[in-house]
Amino acid sequence: MTSFALSERQAQDIRFSKAKLYLVQNQESKAMALFKKILSGPFHYDAEIFLARYFYEQKVFTKSFRLYQHILKEQFNKAIVNHPYSHKNRSKFDTVLKKINRPSPRTLSTIFELAEKYFEAYTFRYLPEEFQKSILNLSQKYFHISDFFNIHPATTKFYLSKIYLIRKDNNGAIQKLKETQEAFTKAPDRAMEMGLKEEDIKVHLAEAFAKEGFEDSSTLILLGLRSRENLSQQNRHYVSNYLKQLRKTFVRTTFSYMIKSKGNINQLGSEDYENFDQLENQNDLGKKDSLAHSGRFHLYYHRRIDDNKDFSLNGTYQKETPLSSNVEKPASDQYTLDANFKFHSTDNRFWSLSYQYSGLSGRELDTLINFQAKSKHTFSASHIWVDHLSKWILTVPLEKRTTQTNRSTTSLATSLEYIPYIRMSWLNPSIYGSLGRRSEGEELESSFFFQLGAENTYNIKDIVLWSLGADYYLNSNSSQLINYSEFSLSNNFRYALKDYPGFVVDGEVLWRNRSNDIVGSIQTFDLGVGITYSF
Repeated sequence: MTSFALSERQAQDIRFSKAKLYLVQNQESKAMALFKKILSGPFHYDAEIFLARYFYEQKVFTKSFRLYQHILKEQFNKAIVNHPYSHKNRSKFDTVLKKINRPSPRTLSTIFELAEKYFEAYTFRYLPEEFQKSILNLSQKYFHISDFFNIHPATTKFYLSKIYLIRKDNNGAIQKLKETQEAFTKAPDRAMEMGLKEEDIKVHLAEAFAKEGFEDSSTLILLGLRSRENLSQQNRHYVSNYLKQLRKTFVRTTFSYMIKSKGNINQLGSEDYENFDQLENQNDLGKKDSLAHSGRFHLYYHRRIDDNKDFSLNGTYQKETPLSSNVEKPASDQYTLDANFKFHSTDNRFWSLSYQYSGLSGRELDTLINFQAKSKHTFSASHIWVDHLSKWILTVPLEKRTTQTNRSTTSLATSLEYIPYIRMSWLNPSIYGSLGRRSEGEELESSFFFQLGAENTYNIKDIVLWSLGADYYLNSNSSQLINYSEFSLSNNFRYALKDYPGFVVDGEVLWRNRSNDIVGSIQTFDLGVGITYSF
């Protein structure tokens, strides 16, 4: 039995040698006849991998990929080869891979080779359009296996990051590129032998940062690369073009409509709210709780003046009207205009100068009239430190405010915001604090104010973006009239309608408690749901 197996193996070897010779002599028909015999006999790795590569070079891609798949079924694991892999279930795929023994070095080399060829076929569209999606999926699958078994770690992770970018999973791409950098640092010579350069990683990291909205971090990387004398011509061209793309003028217009359930719509103090039925002005107030329409228009303009300077302009108009015709006081019109000029100074730092105007009309509530702003002008200077993807923002705002009693105030503060880069699906926080002094006019002493807040966003299965915020504000003054504290909780969610591009379903929950010795505790609880359209 052993003798027969050995002789059959020898026969396969002889056929393989003759087939290769026929190909050298351009006798393809004879060579293919021999390969056909080889394929019908016992598995012969050298012959099948040779033929798979030959078909690929001859651009007979379907036959090539079938042979690669057959090789892996024979020498790897048929169940893994047939596994219905997808980007979304890749974590479950790891569970499957943990159950199998580590493949041989030759098998892992074949897996990596096939992954590369699938990616090349996708990139250059070697097969018809209807196969593109499955080809990319197969490439990712086999790179995933290579990554799991730590084969060519830097190169494998780099390929996966490129696939994630194609899939618009920018955060996943950033994570893979960070892993790529770590793997490259451990074995740079091996990575460079395979054609991967450190500058390639940085170029794709800049792209991923920009696509994920971290344009400051992206710009810093691109400017750093551009200053390198030894940057390759290809990457220099890419960096130059990408910086030009970031310079493009961007205009976005948003229309929103929301219907809100407003608890304590008149923002009454606790005593007035509890004794609402006995109030003399009950008829003027209408109802304790009510529904309201809320419409909002927002215009955003951004212009990158050059590689180091940006200008942006935000304008918002929001109108809120109670549904009940006899609830008039809480109707309001709000206006906001925000202009910002930002420039890169040195290394990882930016400066920002901004002006903001906000106005509120039609909301003259008796309980809030002494400290509710009718208009505000704010001038700010900010120093921004960018550490990879984390940010520290130190801001000094100078504010001039006019209250609804026409009292003019001026304040100067210092605020600090920290935005760490964590980017877990459930943890994406920002923390901010502010401390300042406000002159309250001729008849009142100055106030000291303190603010502390935090916000976290939560991505639920790439479907719903949920945001939870908490904010505490203290205005300290010797006059009970404007001595108050306020605590608020906000809960917002956004759901993009995939079948209707540009449309988003919005929801919000806002609870607020303001405490003042004169009017008592003012609690409001608002629920809203609506739709937003952007273009």
